Amino acid sequence: MDTVAMVTGSTDGIGRATAIELSKRDFTVHLLGRNEERGRETLGQLKKISPERPHRLFLTDLASMRENRRFLEAYIKCNSKLDLLILNANAMKRKTKITEDQVETTFAVGCLSRYMYAVMLNPLLKMAEGSRVIHIGDARHIAALDYTAITGRGFGIFKATHQSYGGDALLAYWFNKSGMTEVPHEIVTPGVVNTGQLRVVGFLPRRLLHLFGVIEPDECGRRLVEHALSRDATEVAGRFFHLEQEKKVSRKLVNGHPQFVELLAFCEKVTGVEASQMI
Repeated sequence: MDTVAMVTGSTDGIGRATAIELSKRDFTVHLLGRNEERGRETLGQLKKISPERPHRLFLTDLASMRENRRFLEAYIKCNSKLDLLILNANAMKRKTKITEDQVETTFAVGCLSRYMYAVMLNPLLKMAEGSRVIHIGDARHIAALDYTAITGRGFGIFKATHQSYGGDALLAYWFNKSGMTEVPHEIVTPGVVNTGQLRVVGFLPRRLLHLFGVIEPDECGRRLVEHALSRDATEVAGRFFHLEQEKKVSRKLVNGHPQFVELLAFCEKVTGVEASQMI
């Protein structure tokens, strides 16, 4: 039976490189993005690498809770299991923007959509032995979530990204720690990767980031897949890795169960997806 991986935001950057590397390692890859041209180009490359595998492209707008739910309900009906879910998509733009759901776009994509995919795909993941969920994010700097700003225009793009990372880290850590699922969730930071999102931060911050070392997307994809294949799924639940190296999670995250409960209530309200579906 095929080993199936879904990668969100896989038509460009880190996600695309990871999808290509997975196809080289005998995975059937389900691409997810919203740019059809780039998606079909990526799909074509996967089929050249492993033409015998039924790779697929799915198009949806991760910033829209309605679109996410439509896609997920259809996907669940047509698939019997999922071995690996990589929640990679982020929406780092030059300016914050409010979605149709009245939520800031970065948070909608980087946290709320991840909540929906983790909860609604959990039954498929449970069907596959050794399945896992990898959250591409960061668990070192967790700030209190500002829901007034998340549902308005109360901050700039850097704070928006910080809020998104913080919310997703709460989900990735506490889904397992609170016993909501036995499917392991882990947080992986790829470091500074030379993608289009790096240009958003501006010239001076970009130059400073380069001092810490920038890797290319292909190398990042290779390292991510190597990490997934080299560490047993049973060992990664609730843990945080900077690529190959395990790092300590923020103490605020360890003590963040009240924030997690509050975040679940917010996610349920905005997405219409109850967290109890995961249990």
